[in-house]
Amino acid sequence: MLDKMKKEISQDIKKAYSAGKVDADKLKAIVEDAVSKAIKNAGSGVTDVSEISKEAVSSAVSELEIAKDATKEHIEAAVSGAIDGISEISKESINNIDIELLKTKYKLQEQRDALAIKLKDGLSGAKEAASSFSDDIKGNIEDSVTHTKLKSAEILGLMKETINQSVKSVIEEGSDVEQKVTQITKEATQNALINGRLSLEKAKEVAEAVITEAITAAQEAGKNVEDITKGAIKGTEEGLVQAVEKTKAKLLDAKQSTKDFIEEDVKETIEDLEAVEDAFLDILNSLATKTTEASKAVLESSIKEIKDTTSDLKEMATGTAEIAVECLKERGSEFASSAKEKALEASETLKEEIKDLSEKMLNITKGAFNGMVDGAKKAMNKDGEK
Repeated sequence: MLDKMKKEISQDIKKAYSAGKVDADKLKAIVEDAVSKAIKNAGSGVTDVSEISKEAVSSAVSELEIAKDATKEHIEAAVSGAIDGISEISKESINNIDIELLKTKYKLQEQRDALAIKLKDGLSGAKEAASSFSDDIKGNIEDSVTHTKLKSAEILGLMKETINQSVKSVIEEGSDVEQKVTQITKEATQNALINGRLSLEKAKEVAEAVITEAITAAQEAGKNVEDITKGAIKGTEEGLVQAVEKTKAKLLDAKQSTKDFIEEDVKETIEDLEAVEDAFLDILNSLATKTTEASKAVLESSIKEIKDTTSDLKEMATGTAEIAVECLKERGSEFASSAKEKALEASETLKEEIKDLSEKMLNITKGAFNGMVDGAKKAMNKDGEK
């Protein structure tokens, strides 16, 4: 099984390069497809996920070295493809359970735990692959593993701790605290909601956890409570907007193609979208009743601002819900009414993982923030030249 997978990856990458330039998306697709086949062919038999991940990443990176194209972007694509291929079946299972509400939350948690174990094994195998290469390549593989792990922090049960440590690091640095916390909480919210259908319950759970953890970190540090509360509210809202935008893209794809969709799923999506801003306000109201005066003042101010204006979240959710209704109408659905119309105790290893994730999140945050600053400077220079 492993030999077949490695051969397929090597051949497909060689074929892709012989046809011209290979981008990261193409490389990711090659690795993901080969790994997914290997996992499926293994069936219910004993599968060493760590070994599959290790061999897949090693095969891909070896071919990239031969092609003299082992860039950080391509290595990250190989790692991401291996992990997505490994977790594809489990993610499908989780999504099916979520959509059809099969059995109990306990069964869903079992699947999440199984996915977390597979992800951990897969990431471990991908990191092991680094030992076979030069220091530069090794560093890129390890960095890519950490980046991929950061995207799965919520599934791995590391999201809260990662936010807490990242926010405290921002406090220690002492500059642009609000903006950096905005980026941290946006990234965390997006990552937690990136897979599966955007359900209201999941969005509420994630949003409350992200804001709460950021405020908790500020209170524990005893500094910048107001700035961090503002940044956490803004970043979480922006993350929710991005998650809704992804739902919008999926609905547009279904609307413009012949893709099948589950009618009940779309109906529930409509109801969830129409309720998402109210749910966000409920979270802020709830937090305002059980926090310090400094955070409470910011939370109450944000609630008023959201109520007094048409927020980006409300605008995006409303537009997406309208597309969902159109999808149902075009498929002959009689659906006409909607909600609107109806009225682990951390071990040393775990601490190291959180440290790595926190450092990666901070690097992403600094990069995004520096990019915004550079963009603003360029815009100011252009205005000055006029």
